[in-house]
Amino acid sequence: MTSNSIPTQAATVMGLPRALRDKQLHVVMGKGGVGRSTVALSLALGLWKSGKKVLLCQLNTPDAHGPLLGIEVGPELVVARPGMTLVNIEPKAARREYVMLILKFKRVYDAIFENRFVTYFLRFVPSLAELNVIGKVWFHAEQQENNARRFDAIVLDAPATGHGITIMRLARVLSETAPAGPMRNQTMEMATLFEDARRTALHVVTTPDELSVLETEELVARIRKEKVGPLGAAFLNRAPETLFTPGQAEPLRTLLPDPALGQVARVALERAQLEASSRAAHER
Repeated sequence: MTSNSIPTQAATVMGLPRALRDKQLHVVMGKGGVGRSTVALSLALGLWKSGKKVLLCQLNTPDAHGPLLGIEVGPELVVARPGMTLVNIEPKAARREYVMLILKFKRVYDAIFENRFVTYFLRFVPSLAELNVIGKVWFHAEQQENNARRFDAIVLDAPATGHGITIMRLARVLSETAPAGPMRNQTMEMATLFEDARRTALHVVTTPDELSVLETEELVARIRKEKVGPLGAAFLNRAPETLFTPGQAEPLRTLLPDPALGQVARVALERAQLEASSRAAHER
């Protein structure tokens, strides 16, 4: 998938089984550089084109989605198309939004959370920033509008492999270690959402090279071992279009010594090798 082919690729996402398309929370995971953001955006657009109300989330990262849609995405929800909403969740903004829902009054919030001494100590609360971020994802998954869920589908463009797993497991870890009370109750609800196979799917993204496929196999094994969440689909990104069937380019080797056609034959053979690697990656 490339940025200039997003509309086409968004349509191919609908090749997913109906059971996967109907999940509410789609978490897109993978190692850095495999195109998670492009796949996440394509998936969100595909779900939107199928008639769903979609929220596409980034997690406190340089905006990777807005430039492809001609908009700027920040910590406030922004509507890119009717029914297609984006947000880049920032921990401080998410905390403010959550606390304001409880305290109701901005003056009270400012007096507590904008106090420089409180702000200083909040920096040392373990995983607070990550909890604020996933808490906002959970909030929008549960959010109601006109007696129905506000968003039919939420696509989460998760951080790279290690951090992504930490984010997904955080709610469960905190729910098991926090003392009884509101925080424990809410982290348990978050963990339930992320682990619910009826509502959530963890999709993995790879590219057709041996190292990426190997690391993706390791990621899938870790997700299963640590029970991070229910697995969904594997996306093979940047797979080349097929120009040669297996073995079709081999006769061109006889042209390699030819001064006029040798370079053309070399390019064709390299392309055939790339396609062969992609087929092997797809099979794995």
